[in-house]
Amino acid sequence: MESPESLNESLIEVYVLTANRILVYRLGHLGDTLVALPSLAAIRKTFPNAHIALLSNYHSPSERVSPEHVIPDGLIDEWLTYESSDAGGKATEMVRLLVRLRIKKFDTLVYLAPRIRSKRDVRRDLGFFRWAGIKQFMGERGFEALPTRGANGLPSVAHETDHLLRRLSLSGIQVADAGNANHARRHNRGHTDQLLKYRRLLRDDRDACKRIQKEQQPQRIPLPRSQRAGTRLHSTKPSRLNGTTSGSRHGV
Repeated sequence: MESPESLNESLIEVYVLTANRILVYRLGHLGDTLVALPSLAAIRKTFPNAHIALLSNYHSPSERVSPEHVIPDGLIDEWLTYESSDAGGKATEMVRLLVRLRIKKFDTLVYLAPRIRSKRDVRRDLGFFRWAGIKQFMGERGFEALPTRGANGLPSVAHETDHLLRRLSLSGIQVADAGNANHARRHNRGHTDQLLKYRRLLRDDRDACKRIQKEQQPQRIPLPRSQRAGTRLHSTKPSRLNGTTSGSRHGV
């Protein structure tokens, strides 16, 4: 009987031969993308010649972060997004996404949904990608339920980065060991610092633009005292005239 290691090697050989267009599905925001960087590196190392696209969701256009500010060069070839909220994507948006994916003709899905994804949501996601014409799936096995709080508090769990790498290993992808994973986390922290620096620069530029705009506004020249008094007289509404209000002229 073959060992699990030999089965994984045979499985990855089949994937390498047949995977030409790979879609990586990763939900979440900036932090979720950062913790998935070691997994993206392992996918690229396994499939160096494949076209790799990253699919992620966003809540509004203002929250979109360009991949060149987060993902190192060479890990992905394309970045796809779709609009969704915490409750999920709208039906019309999902139909448009389905059409886009079918046109792009991806043959392999690497499923990097977060660990908290429910079984029902996982089944729904995989069914959606099957409708998109994708036949091969990786990373969909190995979901672990989060432990509940006990008498001594919450027990420690594996880092989300390690969890994703373990799921990839179950599909036959060679992943980094613990030392390399820690190095990858430090590398990711460096990218995070670069991104925060970039966002601070954007904020400083925005503040500078506001100051310039304020300085370029035409200054209000104060009117002479006599004209200011005339302005106040014209703006004052007469309340009574000869003991009657202005609205009583039509009453007699």
